[in-house]
Amino acid sequence: MKKFKRIIALVTVAMFVLSFAAPAIAKTTTEAVDRLNALGIVVGYGDGSFKPEQNITRAEYAAIVVQALGLGKAAEYVKGNTKFKDVKADHWASGIINIAVDQNILAGYPDGTFKPEKNVTYNEAITMVVRMLGYYQAIKNPVYPTSFIAKASELNLLDNMVISDYNAPATRGNVFMLADDALDTRMWGLLETNDKGEQTYGKLKTLLEEKLKVVEYKDRQLVGVSVAASAIENNEAVLANLYDNARTTYDVKGQQGRLFQYFGQKVKAYINDKDELIAVKSDESSIFTDKVKKIEGSTVYFYNNDKKDLATGAILFPNYSATTVDAASNLKVGDYATFILDGNNKIYKVVRSQFDNLGIVDTIAEKKIEFNDDTEDVPNKVDVSNVDAKYVQVFRNGAVATLSDVKQGDVVAYYKDSSDHTLVLATDATVKGKLNSASATAVGSDYFYKLVVGDKTVYSPVGKLQYSTDGGKTFDYVASIDDVNDDLVGQEVTVKLDPNGEAIYVIAGEAAGSGNKLDVLVRNITTKTDAAANTATDVGYIRVTKQDGTMAVYEIDNDDYTINGNATTATIDLDDSNGTSAVDVKPKDFVTITLNSAGKVSKIEKANTDDLYVFDTAKLPADRVDEDNKVLYGDNGTTKGALLVTENTTFLNVDTYGDTVNESYIDKTTKSSWASAKGDLNDDTAITTKHSGNTTVQGVTRMWADGKKLRFVFIDDDLTISSDLKYGVTFGGKYGIGGGDYAVKMWTPADGEAKQYTLDSSVGTIYGDSVYTFKLTADNKIKDATKLSANVTGVTVAKVETIDDNVVITAYVDADNDGVQDTNESSVQYLAKKATVKYFDISSGTMKTITSIGKGDVIDLYDFLNKDGDVKTPTDDMYDFIIKKDSN
Repeated sequence: MKKFKRIIALVTVAMFVLSFAAPAIAKTTTEAVDRLNALGIVVGYGDGSFKPEQNITRAEYAAIVVQALGLGKAAEYVKGNTKFKDVKADHWASGIINIAVDQNILAGYPDGTFKPEKNVTYNEAITMVVRMLGYYQAIKNPVYPTSFIAKASELNLLDNMVISDYNAPATRGNVFMLADDALDTRMWGLLETNDKGEQTYGKLKTLLEEKLKVVEYKDRQLVGVSVAASAIENNEAVLANLYDNARTTYDVKGQQGRLFQYFGQKVKAYINDKDELIAVKSDESSIFTDKVKKIEGSTVYFYNNDKKDLATGAILFPNYSATTVDAASNLKVGDYATFILDGNNKIYKVVRSQFDNLGIVDTIAEKKIEFNDDTEDVPNKVDVSNVDAKYVQVFRNGAVATLSDVKQGDVVAYYKDSSDHTLVLATDATVKGKLNSASATAVGSDYFYKLVVGDKTVYSPVGKLQYSTDGGKTFDYVASIDDVNDDLVGQEVTVKLDPNGEAIYVIAGEAAGSGNKLDVLVRNITTKTDAAANTATDVGYIRVTKQDGTMAVYEIDNDDYTINGNATTATIDLDDSNGTSAVDVKPKDFVTITLNSAGKVSKIEKANTDDLYVFDTAKLPADRVDEDNKVLYGDNGTTKGALLVTENTTFLNVDTYGDTVNESYIDKTTKSSWASAKGDLNDDTAITTKHSGNTTVQGVTRMWADGKKLRFVFIDDDLTISSDLKYGVTFGGKYGIGGGDYAVKMWTPADGEAKQYTLDSSVGTIYGDSVYTFKLTADNKIKDATKLSANVTGVTVAKVETIDDNVVITAYVDADNDGVQDTNESSVQYLAKKATVKYFDISSGTMKTITSIGKGDVIDLYDFLNKDGDVKTPTDDMYDFIIKKDSN
């Protein structure tokens, strides 16, 4: 029965390298991690990575071993005091360590310590696994570590590890391989006890079967992964039994979405007791991916691999479809595909993906992608507005994504079936550099091209390569090698790749270079001061915020510009045509700057006044923002109308003003997002009221549009606004994870459970069992972590009432700490949302629902969310989180 729904498929993007030949299928760290992760044995970092090259602590590896035994839940119940003097009751791994001791997996050091934060060595990791499998009972008079290493070798547990020093700290990748191999190893334990009480020990089932209730099925072929080709949902996969071709559709759990790379292959499939597909492993003898150079009879020649013969009856899987065709008649020169060899080293299966629907993304909405109309013969858009979400698959750079994750400028290919079930493949992969040479190979009346860009070589699909000589403004198909040689060879180019990693667009011209034109908000303009004379000089600087939200300072390098002002603030006269004191550019203006090769500003262009808007004041504030359709209503002084918020719209507000009196220039800005800024845009009137009488404020919300699409929205105010803050509760303090990095276990509403997050290097002390607000960096590390103080502390609960969707907590201050509410101890009522508010029980280290709070509990209450659920003041006077400290 299908109970678990999850999108899992990833598409492997072959970037830059068109071949990764393997003489035989050897297990990879990725495969090991896939299965361990699907089983809940290992959990990645906040950014989704597993960092196989880094070391792993003794506590972390003990957690892997305990999870592999299926005892992770049990470890939660035995958190608390341990036998080791350096593992306190509140240590995040105390329960794990207690379980591991109870299972005879570890014993610690002779001095009574466990050293949980010390990196585990290979000797220690191997010994733990051998003991986990029960083989310590089969070793007579064991000597550490040699007896355990010998037993591990006998059990083939070391076959996939490369170890030069067993005393050295183990890498995460190697111990992941060790743990994954242990899953397929038969355990050692008690087989039976006879009437005389004599016990017989021997080999049991594998660890997978014995402890995790997962069964391995061999001789299966993965024949369904795509919603657009297999009539399945996006959380399903289809396996065919190779004996009778019977096909079974499974819900898929975990696998990190790598099923697409196994499509068409003979696999070992791992099915749990809920009939869910946990993982697959290739069971083919040899596989490689390459481009076909030529075909002579049944012999196929490749660019990066030796020639191979097609086996009799070889089949080809086209575009993730299980309906195969004859490979001999359908495989073509120029095809980029995956080739699977039989036991005679002949090609017996080919898996090929070709993209007819492909383009460069122009704009993105929630359920729609529109393409650049200037590319040749591309579809106008991908629209899944009327398609059930379970029949839509989206991948970006090989990772599971949504349409809103796709970015402007991405290359997108897609497939649709007759029911509009849609598979979308997006990538931002590029090769940049000087185009040194190009050559063409004829395939019938078409060509494919070999391009040497810098030190990289890329190939195009047959008849698909397009080029631009004006920075991507217009495109033409490459009709012959002359187009490339005449217009592109010798130029600096950007080559955009398709999801197969093949060249699809070649762009030369100004926009393909270093990106020397930038649309910016001017924060301030200053001049350099001559320290000796204490006077201003003619060296000027422009301080800006770019569209990605980063702030920068550039020297102005144009003798035609006159800078009027000083080291505090200034303005710029661009042309002196109306004297030298005209204010052409000032702080808070939108401009386009051009950088020269020295990184200085050589040109400043004012935004077209027709593209600059303020809110349409004829509308009420609530009517100026259409949150459902992502529309703002603006007025540029000539026309009024709707302006569209896109994926590429940048929202900025003031973090701090440089001039706190008149607020005439900006020190720092904060980048926001539509999700967090849309409510603040409705507060325009309130912000205006705050600034009443301040004539220097130039308008509280100003917008820069490109036609009907907004590129910038600037909220000229420093109220707490759109900070993208998140909140969570720490489970213990920060701890080392190797490589100089630190992490913390953090519960957040989005995760619903405690999860390890890596800390940005800027984060200092982190306290355990505390509420924090924080932001996430682009690689999902915690930064800007701030410990919150409770708004109400140490009150004792007298009564908890549920009223509709709300909870009313009546509490008092137990001044004499007697657990009884005396007549002089008055009650106060506190309001919270029943559905969203959790509380953290410090004594048990668990997260519980608010309705579990009871009379006599001593609690702290926190109020830090506004009415829209954002971490922002003013809050809504409803309490958002509770910590239970103790009970009287």
